[in-house]
Amino acid sequence: MTLAQTSISGRFVRFAAAAALGLAAAISPVAASAHSYKLGSLRIGHVWAKPAAKGEDAIVYGPIFNTAPEPAALKGASSPAATATELRSAVDGANKRLDAIALPPGRPVALAPWREHIVLTGLKQPLQNGDAVDLDLDFGSLGKISVQVEIEDQASD
Repeated sequence: MTLAQTSISGRFVRFAAAAALGLAAAISPVAASAHSYKLGSLRIGHVWAKPAAKGEDAIVYGPIFNTAPEPAALKGASSPAATATELRSAVDGANKRLDAIALPPGRPVALAPWREHIVLTGLKQPLQNGDAVDLDLDFGSLGKISVQVEIEDQASD
């Protein structure tokens, strides 16, 4: 190997190691910020909703990543901020209620209005920019976890 090849090879190894370390840090519970959560093999990123008036519905956004080799599912959700909480999916321009949101192994699922999402129905209070509301997520046999839904005009980190 020439000196130039050794230098390029060394830079690639350092880059690959840094990339792997960055990915590990992104899903590590130690590196989790105040807006991310861990429940066993599940990683839940920044959970947020747009501002909404009392009595309206609010869609909850955020990523869920199943790091396990087997499938998982979000079975339900509840929030004291709403009269009901539903799992829904956009199908042919209409929202369909779901019994669960599938979480395939090794793939992130982004909760979004055009795909699977959580809806807080019948808000008991207005959701204003800067507020936060509690949301309990039920993953069946994997357990339950409480998260904070940050209210903001668009996702921050």
